[in-house]
Amino acid sequence: TRFIDRHTADLLPDPGLPGGPVLAAAVLGLLLGRRRDAEAASRLSRDPWSPWNAADGWRLNDEATETLALRHAGTVLEMSVRYLRDGTFRILLPDGATVHATGEIDADSTLHAVLDGVRGRVTLVRRGREITVLGHAATGTHHFTLVDPIAEAESAGADAGRLTSPMPGRIVAVLAEAGQEVTAGTPLVILEAMKMEHTLRAPADGRVTDVPYAVGDQVEDGVPLIGFEPA
Repeated sequence: TRFIDRHTADLLPDPGLPGGPVLAAAVLGLLLGRRRDAEAASRLSRDPWSPWNAADGWRLNDEATETLALRHAGTVLEMSVRYLRDGTFRILLPDGATVHATGEIDADSTLHAVLDGVRGRVTLVRRGREITVLGHAATGTHHFTLVDPIAEAESAGADAGRLTSPMPGRIVAVLAEAGQEVTAGTPLVILEAMKMEHTLRAPADGRVTDVPYAVGDQVEDGVPLIGFEPA
């Protein structure tokens, strides 16, 4: 029971870096899955027409855009999505190419995609922020993780007393200094990444032991931003 779901990575090893169609399919699968989840929540809501239950990216005066980052084999791949008014999507891939995407996910978790007018079909396995695209022999199987900067920063901060960068970015504020005593939740450093600001906070009461970066510094994914010693 659910053996394949738990052991997908072992049973279906990753063949290498994905091509544009695979990346577009992964993003489309995430977007359509999010839309389906929102529709299900709306049906259970007392107010099914509430905009808080919508996942269509609607805006009054412009089309909404969103930046998504997927981690694949240790590499973070950043893509931009534009929500078009007809319910379809325009996806900007890491190589600069754009793909017009639409489709649907059926009850068997098969994604029926139309990418730039070309129809295709792949199987998706979604578990939280994890998504696996199972294609045919030419495309292979690819495993992705949707990057959640806040969740990963909190997890990193709780791990080994180090607060690490959730992705490449620029330091825009340093709010603590070495030797400073802080309480749990105290903001320590603010990182700008993916056009958003992410605040890394003290995971517990403790002391800042090291502040290796200053405002304006560019940092890579996974580097320690603050040394922290729990009380």
